[in-house]
Amino acid sequence: MLNYNVLFLLGGDMKNIFNIPTPFIKVNNKKLYQNIKKIQMVAQKNNSKLYPHFKTHKSLFIADRQIFDGAEGITSAKISEAEILVEKGISNIIIAYPIVSKFKMNRFLNIYEKADISLIIDSFRHAELLNSFFIKRGVSDVNCFVKIDTGLNRLGFTLKEKPEIQIPKIFQKCKNLNFKGILSHAGHSYSATNIECVKKIGIDEEKYMNLLNESLKKSIGNSIYSTGATPVVSVLEDFKAEIIRPGNYVFYDNTALSIGYADINECALRVVSQVISVRGNKIVIDAGSKTLGLDKGVHSSNIIKDYGAIIRDIGSNNIEKDFVLSRLSEEHGIIETSIKNNVKIGDYIEIIPNHSCYVMNLFDDFYIVDNDEITVIDKIKVDARGKVE
Repeated sequence: MLNYNVLFLLGGDMKNIFNIPTPFIKVNNKKLYQNIKKIQMVAQKNNSKLYPHFKTHKSLFIADRQIFDGAEGITSAKISEAEILVEKGISNIIIAYPIVSKFKMNRFLNIYEKADISLIIDSFRHAELLNSFFIKRGVSDVNCFVKIDTGLNRLGFTLKEKPEIQIPKIFQKCKNLNFKGILSHAGHSYSATNIECVKKIGIDEEKYMNLLNESLKKSIGNSIYSTGATPVVSVLEDFKAEIIRPGNYVFYDNTALSIGYADINECALRVVSQVISVRGNKIVIDAGSKTLGLDKGVHSSNIIKDYGAIIRDIGSNNIEKDFVLSRLSEEHGIIETSIKNNVKIGDYIEIIPNHSCYVMNLFDDFYIVDNDEITVIDKIKVDARGKVE
């Protein structure tokens, strides 16, 4: 079995990051492994199965590493991601996004027999659409989780909709769907201002999901529940969720630093950029919105004032507080500083992006580096990059 602490050197030769055209993604091998191990241990401590979200890294290399370390399945955001995972031989998958069109339902059936795949149900009407399609195709016992809205206000049954009453009715009517349990995503934790706020969100979600699950066990029978946004699983010590589905934890990012549920030593992903212009206290780099995105937080939140944390010295953990990445155009980033500096055209800098999931989907590949942050170990494909359907 592959030892993920030892990787083959790129092309058989030692290379360093200064031989790679900028901008590019650099992922620290040691930090990546530590982050994977950390949340795997959290899952084991709480007797929870870990189904990490594929949408963060979209990389079969990292998914393999997560499963190697103990993850029992993978969560995908799209049918296209699930197709890639099944082709790779990954057999336990939750598609945590409602499949609505017949086109996608047919694609689901193409992989249904090859793996243990669960869908989610967003509403009574959505369940009826799925059930009607599967009846026509002669397919039954399709495993489904019902989505519960615990505060993000995006998808799922709300408390006011009385899911403890509605969910049994769904499966009494939709006989070709098999009720597996309930599923939530506390994405509003990404808008928290500190870790105490994150903890409260996690505790509230855990309490409600546990109570609802116990109620459903009485009315339906077997039921499990799944939670697990990265901020919550990073700070909660105890929870009862049978399945957790964090994604961002493999890399963390400037959002994690700003809220406080991760520190600089856990930020495994950085964007390497080069200075292309210097005019006094204005520094222009070759990483713009097509590299870093425009997020100032997650889920359209604006908890961060600029577009990433600047690190002047490659591989260091020293964020330059006086270097503010204040503006982005498509191919340019504008850094403003009020202090004297010796930055020159051609210099390299690093950026810890605000939202690492977003950034990963903007690149075809990324580079794994040794713990010295300069030696390149391997170049890895972002297998599901751009897969949005």
